[in-house]
Amino acid sequence: MDEGYYNTEIRDGFRIKSMMKRVWACQLDMLDIIDKACRKYGIHYFADFGTMLGAVREGGYIAWDDDIDIGMTRLDFERFKSLAIKEFPQSWWLKNERSSSDKKGANNVVVHLTDGRSIRTDKEYLAQHHGCPYTVTIDIFVWDNIPDDDNERQTFLDLHKVVLLSALLVEGSECYENCPDEMHRNLMQIEELTAYRFDRSNPIRPQLYDLLDYISAMYYDTETECVAKLGYLSSKDKGIYRREWISEIEYMNFEYTQIPVPKGYDEILKEWYGDYRTPVRGTANHGYPNYRFQEAYLFGEYKKRGLPIPEAFLA
Repeated sequence: MDEGYYNTEIRDGFRIKSMMKRVWACQLDMLDIIDKACRKYGIHYFADFGTMLGAVREGGYIAWDDDIDIGMTRLDFERFKSLAIKEFPQSWWLKNERSSSDKKGANNVVVHLTDGRSIRTDKEYLAQHHGCPYTVTIDIFVWDNIPDDDNERQTFLDLHKVVLLSALLVEGSECYENCPDEMHRNLMQIEELTAYRFDRSNPIRPQLYDLLDYISAMYYDTETECVAKLGYLSSKDKGIYRREWISEIEYMNFEYTQIPVPKGYDEILKEWYGDYRTPVRGTANHGYPNYRFQEAYLFGEYKKRGLPIPEAFLA
């Protein structure tokens, strides 16, 4: 990679700072390690969401994006957790919605693979990390098999939805006694529908995610015609994809490297974004949320200590 890659530039009217380029370079280093591990174990993965869009439309990152999204089927994801993770540096960890420190577990909504646990400003780290003091993350989205029969599919999706919404609504530390009455009713309804029994003496949210994993994986070994990222279904019609769209990949240019993209990218992107060829800014996930949070924390620490912020971190 040429050192000029770190230079500030303007894309789609959006100013990309040098430090963001360094964040991107760190993520691409992570993706290279992931790619090698997945090739070694025959794990099928591909660019997803904004990363797929960026590869197809921009040949790289969307200007206002600060992470990489990849997708894989549940079967491949389970193999990823048991096999590929052995190839990763010790500092890497999987973070999920159950716990910020759960290295092994992961729910089906989104999994964050992060290259460290804290900001570091020591020279050795910066030299190996493209001059970037921040941790960087790759998001993994699990694609689950869904029933082919219309009635069976709707029952399955409705059940998944009620459990997911309950998991999102209840606080992570709440036990049954502290849940609002509406949540009590939801839990009783879920128990009636699934025969699952909650341990009411322990936090409810992790149990809901355990159940969500079980429901999501119900058809994992069935060759269904369609798949879905179940946590991201905006309606029963949007977010359901033909399996054939992700069954094969092609490598596309992405910044200074190449990444795998499903051959059915056009159908996938139209399904999710509509007119995906026209850049649209301003959604809640844009504007470098993870990067800005870490930047604010680091700069705040320098100010608390009465120290000047290094010029390299301001670039």
